[in-house]
Amino acid sequence: WGILDLKFNRSAEICDRVRVLETGDGRTSKFSGHGAVIGRVAHERFRLEEGPMLRKYRVISADKKLTHDLMVQAGYEYLLPVQACFPRRYDRGLANRIVHEMGVDDGDFLILKLCNRSRAAGVVV
Repeated sequence: WGILDLKFNRSAEICDRVRVLETGDGRTSKFSGHGAVIGRVAHERFRLEEGPMLRKYRVISADKKLTHDLMVQAGYEYLLPVQACFPRRYDRGLANRIVHEMGVDDGDFLILKLCNRSRAAGVVV
């Protein structure tokens, strides 16, 4: 079983209300603890069989860029927040490229995260 970190905005248009922020394996969430019963029940009633599909799932759920690209490929881009991926290398034009690609204005906030990690750790800029 897995977990999706969703954002719900009741005031947005119907098709814009839900966004998938990230995916995970359900074992690493440290947020509210809500939904802990799901893991307990899943463990009691089902068993995971190791195999290629489970290994593939673990790779996908741990890699933000891969998850994003697969969801876009499957036609679910409308569920994703705007994001961009850049090499982890500073140069003088990096900030301008980020602002341009993300379409941000003065006063907007961005969260910078590593693409290949599913944990929520990020830097607000």
